[in-house]
Amino acid sequence: VESQEQDILCPAKGCRQQLTEATVAQILTKAQDQPTGEFLSLHYINCARCTASTRKKLSLVAGCRHRFCQSCPQTHLQNMMESNKVGRHQLTCPLPSCTHSLTDDEIKAFGGDDKLELISAMRENDEAVRKFKCPVCYDEKPKEGSFTAGCNHWVCTDCIVGYVTSKINSNEVSENQIPCLQCPQQLTEHDVLGVLEQSEQKDELTQKYLERRLEKAMDAGPDYHKCPGENCNYRFVWKPGEQPAFECPACEAAFCLACAGVGDDMPVGPGHPGRTCAEQKVKLAQDAEERRKYEAWKRDNDRADELFNELMRRNAEMKACPRCNFGIERSGGCNHVQCTRCSCKFCFRCLQYRANNEYTCGPYSCR
Repeated sequence: VESQEQDILCPAKGCRQQLTEATVAQILTKAQDQPTGEFLSLHYINCARCTASTRKKLSLVAGCRHRFCQSCPQTHLQNMMESNKVGRHQLTCPLPSCTHSLTDDEIKAFGGDDKLELISAMRENDEAVRKFKCPVCYDEKPKEGSFTAGCNHWVCTDCIVGYVTSKINSNEVSENQIPCLQCPQQLTEHDVLGVLEQSEQKDELTQKYLERRLEKAMDAGPDYHKCPGENCNYRFVWKPGEQPAFECPACEAAFCLACAGVGDDMPVGPGHPGRTCAEQKVKLAQDAEERRKYEAWKRDNDRADELFNELMRRNAEMKACPRCNFGIERSGGCNHVQCTRCSCKFCFRCLQYRANNEYTCGPYSCR
């Protein structure tokens, strides 16, 4: 002990048997004056994993400075191999709380050349399993970060984002319109939203995708409707028999969903609070008749001057008052007449005013 020898052999001549820790401790205990603790700390350590006492000379040490008995590292390597956790960052120090990754030299020291060869082969095979050839760009890509729809067909991130984006822009967003690139397996809404998270335009594309998905769903169901208002894209659910009065919360227009529309641009009728649908139908018919009469009057009124002038030309006994242009028809008598509207006195033949109650025209011809 005093000479700090690592191996203490049996005192019998020619015997090479090493004394165990227990034997040395028993001998030193009987010799009260010998430094038992010093000897034990110098030549023995407690395994960092199982805490068993072991000869320091025979212990195994990792790069993290943790020391182990010979069996614990070997058992650790075997367990990790059986659970297929031999990756560079998976195979760590045998102490569970330590994250030190074992090097090839440490693996060789713990398990020998055979274990190192087996682990190296497993790592090479694992690398092959973790990579794939993208069916779109044909580049070899890692599966980590890439996409699969659950059918085990893999596509790299850039290609799947481009594929989904093209589907959205072409309005192919139904559940049966976005299949896997290699099989009929359909991408779910959850799959598509996950892909869009990887896009630089994720906010814009996500909103467009969800809006078009909603439009598709509403078009597919008879109870889904679009607001009849012009340029309004609000969607709502309504079934026949329910309250037909509808006021759009988006454009604030009011409609009756039970009434027929007016014209090709109105699929349903306007709102009619205070009237039943039958009363509204009568009211619409009356309004239509009033509009028809008004349009006819307007057409005729636009031609009033033309019709009046035509009448003047055809009837020699009708002329326009030179002051107010009111039509005056003469049924007989002399040429001096008075307008019934403005009381203007004029000559029916030459249309000159009569002044100071004196005639300027003869009874049959102008002077």
